[in-house]
Formats: sequence, C-alpha cells, structure tokens
Amino acid sequence: AELVVVTTNEATYFAEDKPNLEGVDVRVRSLTVGTTQRGTTDTNGTITFAELFEDFYEIVAQKKNHATFRKQIFLQAPGETYEAFLQYEAVSYVFSVVPVPVTDTYEIVVETTFTTQVPKPIVIWDPLYLDWDKIDANLIDSIQFTATNKGLIATDNL
Repeated sequence: AELVVVTTNEATYFAEDKPNLEGVDVRVRSLTVGTTQRGTTDTNGTITFAELFEDFYEIVAQKKNHATFRKQIFLQAPGETYEAFLQYEAVSYVFSVVPVPVTDTYEIVVETTFTTQVPKPIVIWDPLYLDWDKIDANLIDSIQFTATNKGLIATDNL
C-alpha cells in the first residue's frame, strides 16, 4: 500500500496562494512490526511512502516553530492520503530553574519569544465576565455573547 502525507499549517487556509508546508520531517512507524520509514516533505508539502503493508501505523510530523503532529492509522491497500496539520507556534517559552545557596529557594527564568510578523485572528468576547451567582440562582434565563474580531485575519464559523 502507499501512504501519502500532506503537511499543512494556518497559511494553507489563510494565505492567498494556499501553500502546503514544505521541509517537514515525517516518520511512519509500524505499530505491529516496529519498522520505520522517514523523509522530508517536498516543495508541495507532500511525501509518499511506497510499498507499505496493510498495518497499523503511527505518523509523526515535525518542523521547527510548529507543534508536532501525531496520529495512528490503519493503512489499507491500495493506499491513502492523510493531512498532517502542524499548528504554527508564534510564542515559545523556555524555563530555567537555577538552584541558589538557600535551601528550597529557586530562581525561575522565563524567556518569551514573540513572532510578530504573522497576523492572527484576535477574537474578543463580550461579556468578558459572567455573574455565576445569578446564573446559579436561575435569575438569568439566557446570555447573549458577541464575538468581535480585532485581528488582521478573518475568522469564520463563530
């Protein structure tokens, strides 16, 4: 059987040219035999694993600045195509714990990296807070929420 993996991220859906994600490291491992095949997606964001047996497989796709995609599948002949969506991570954190001479005291350092060149939808909900006491007392029958997009990218299905 043949397995085709198509890698995507937010740009696939929001950019005008709808590009798939190239340069993704993809690993396909048989869950019963343990054999592994690896490769990197091409400029079209796809990779093909040929001559696989019908079996249970785990697909793992990784790329820097993206969340890891992991999925278990059952591959049947003649083959199948799967989309691997790797969410772009615009903010990353690195934690460091440094022991100090005083017992049970630590200095925790948080490093934050922001990528600001990627526009994202920014959805603001109104109301921001709910009066749970009134809700628990059944004094409120319904609540109307309003979602407002303040970002540069449109968002759908709210």
